Amino acid sequence: MEIHLEVDDADALRKLKRLGLFFSDLRSFWPLVIPLFIGWMRQQFETEGAYGGEAWAPLSSGYGLWKSVHYPGKPILQLEGELRQAASRPERRVTPRTLTLTIRDPKIGYHQKGTGTMPARPLVFDRLPAAAQRDLQLAGEQYVRSLLSRL
Repeated sequence: MEIHLEVDDADALRKLKRLGLFFSDLRSFWPLVIPLFIGWMRQQFETEGAYGGEAWAPLSSGYGLWKSVHYPGKPILQLEGELRQAASRPERRVTPRTLTLTIRDPKIGYHQKGTGTMPARPLVFDRLPAAAQRDLQLAGEQYVRSLLSRL
């Protein structure tokens, strides 16, 4: 099936070109995504990984006992709160077409992948959970409505 669209109206053409420019440079969209990511990370901590689809393995009995004595009430991956704080303030690298958010904490790598003596407890999910996909879709729709209203 082929669709052909022809626009003779100069104002409409100008608006379509401007809309194309908005979509080729997403720097004004990224500020809508950053708080979503931070919220997803908060959900990961609050649900101990279940939000992302993979609940974190419980602590080993020995480490769990040590932690309960030295850090009573502290949940998994939240010994002193540094990783959670880093996840709530990701480093941002923005280009017109990409947004890269990096959690700067030296412990994230071995929690993400696990080690020979510790199971993986991934903070960052490989695939967006359904709830996160809905969040992102709503942000995209809000962004497009905003663009259209500016034309």
